[in-house]
Amino acid sequence: MKLTQLLLTLSDAEILHLPKDTDVSGVTCDSRQVNPGFVFVAIPGALTDGHLYIEEAIRRGAVAIVVERPQSLDKVAEIKVPNARRALAELSRRFFHYPDLDLFMVGVTATNGKTTTTSMVQHILRSYGIETAVIGSVAYSYGDVRVKSNLTTPESSDLHAMLAEQRDDGVKVVSMEVSSIAEAQYRVYGINYDIVCFLNITPDHMPDHGTFEQYYLEKLKLVERVSEGVPVILNRDDPHVYEARQVTPGDVITISIDHRDVTITADSLKMAGGIPSFKYTVLRPFRTLEGERESGSWQVNLKVAGRHSVYNAMAAITICSYYGIEVEDAIRAIERFTGVERRLQIIYDGDFTIIDDHISDEDNTLKMLEALEVISAGRPVHIVVAIRGNRGVLVNREVIAQFAKFRDKINWKTFYVTSSVDTARPRDVVHDDEREAVLSDLTTAGYNYTYEPNLTESIVATLPVVKLGEVYVLAGSHNMDKGARIALNFLADSRPDLDREEILKPLRGRLMG
Repeated sequence: MKLTQLLLTLSDAEILHLPKDTDVSGVTCDSRQVNPGFVFVAIPGALTDGHLYIEEAIRRGAVAIVVERPQSLDKVAEIKVPNARRALAELSRRFFHYPDLDLFMVGVTATNGKTTTTSMVQHILRSYGIETAVIGSVAYSYGDVRVKSNLTTPESSDLHAMLAEQRDDGVKVVSMEVSSIAEAQYRVYGINYDIVCFLNITPDHMPDHGTFEQYYLEKLKLVERVSEGVPVILNRDDPHVYEARQVTPGDVITISIDHRDVTITADSLKMAGGIPSFKYTVLRPFRTLEGERESGSWQVNLKVAGRHSVYNAMAAITICSYYGIEVEDAIRAIERFTGVERRLQIIYDGDFTIIDDHISDEDNTLKMLEALEVISAGRPVHIVVAIRGNRGVLVNREVIAQFAKFRDKINWKTFYVTSSVDTARPRDVVHDDEREAVLSDLTTAGYNYTYEPNLTESIVATLPVVKLGEVYVLAGSHNMDKGARIALNFLADSRPDLDREEILKPLRGRLMG
């Protein structure tokens, strides 16, 4: 592709210098990835400024530099734009020939539930031979490809390269988590969605956005920027999400557990053992790619725990129904869905139960505790909680505030708290004020706990005391990612009477930790 042809896609640009119209071989904002023929986009960031790496990009063979601040370059093309991140998205999408237009694009946003919902969609569609990719916080996956993700939603240049690869490899549907920071940083700018979903929003990511109001505005972009008539699934039970119906040009489909003035509701919900069963009930017909989905009611028996899983399942069934899968077929597939890594994942269910759950804020902590109360049903519970590092005192206090509500609702037998000093990545190191806030609030809540700095020692100290029929929980954000691997290997080493291969089966192909 010629440079002048590529530059035509920029919505607002000033060409400061264009020595010749050359062929372009790639687009990037990372000077380390520049190869001969690349366009380098210099993005000013919070930690560094891409303008500082322009000379390196030129040495590596860049033929054009996109800047926000003029650099008076004379050897390569120089293009000035008001927003480098938006320019990166526009250039990348054009360079890879608009791959989103050749794919059925599903966008899911929420504070919690994005990973499970997008994975449910993939599971249902692949059950019927429709090759579906997932782009999300655990992995980027399609076919036999499964790569651990670095960002929930990749940088726009990486995203469009990924979409182009998936298109060329025969993928038909992309089920993508759309994070608020991705919206704020224009990573998904210009994507043409075929259906989107907004499930919930609770205070989180404040370091990224500053205020809840700004966080909400970034979340809204997914539903605000769809084309007219695109289906927009909204959770009626979340007031902020429901408000989004006022700002979207799309066709709103509402889902609910608590209301009936909606498109779809969950009737006859039961939570036996913490596992939901309900009737997926279409109260108002909605449009699909193949016509109209009529009113009706279908029984759903999930295998994944938690009331929140009902919303995820309703959204996934609706997305697949819109695509063309019959409701009963979508339900048949979703009833075989056993969950996602570290999302209330039962990693051992023998003489006792081990649950591994990613808790990072007050909302998913509350959901975990609600499910645990039902699952344990009064049985003794042993838990190791990993403090969330480098995210501030407030988010950790909000997590412990949820534990305070369940001090007397769950039969706590052993309660360990760890900073995961032995396993934490540099960006997840727990600060003194975060640790002290957690321990102080647990004391105030009346918990009898033990603090152990290291994750490994916490597991080694607690796992051997778990008895027949009891429940053992590994709970935490990234500082608990290695917990399952430590616990299951320790269990296999210390219990020669058990089948080692069977114990370690949940670790096969595991990406987190």
